Amino acid sequence: QKFYNKEYRVLAAHETWPGHHLLDICRWNLASPSLRAVEQPLFYEGWACFAEEMLSFTGYLTTPADHLIIAKRRLWRAIRGKVDLGLQTGSMPLEKAAAFLTLTGMTVDQAAASARKYLLNPGYQLCYTLGLKTFLKLYNRYGKNDISRFSHLVLDQGEICFNDLEDRLQTGQKTNNQ
Repeated sequence: QKFYNKEYRVLAAHETWPGHHLLDICRWNLASPSLRAVEQPLFYEGWACFAEEMLSFTGYLTTPADHLIIAKRRLWRAIRGKVDLGLQTGSMPLEKAAAFLTLTGMTVDQAAASARKYLLNPGYQLCYTLGLKTFLKLYNRYGKNDISRFSHLVLDQGEICFNDLEDRLQTGQKTNNQ
């Protein structure tokens, strides 16, 4: 029970600041009405997962228990992504998918319900891991020396394609949409 009480910082980073909520605020404040409306799950969930990692990069999370929480959340998402892919390709029956999901701490009933929901939104569970991987790659290339500048450049773009984002990060330019 005590371990779960420590997760609030990581959960808050994912869901609010600097995760989903901050991304949505920045997106809805773009000058371009068309860019305001663009939502891409790969970008959206990738940014929120990257927000969790930023807690370590900035020194907010420092203990082995903190890093274990981050690792656990990555594992959960990897399992969910494997289940999603298996269900969508037909290589994993629903019962096996539910059994895999119990590895994340879900009850059998919760796991079965989640597996059925994954069938309704193909590929979404993969967005967490693939989006994070992309943001980590971009951060390692263009942000390691200045996470604040990197974050501002990313958030000032809206949810654009990763190739376009990389072009902007490479040149350090902002769009004309602010």
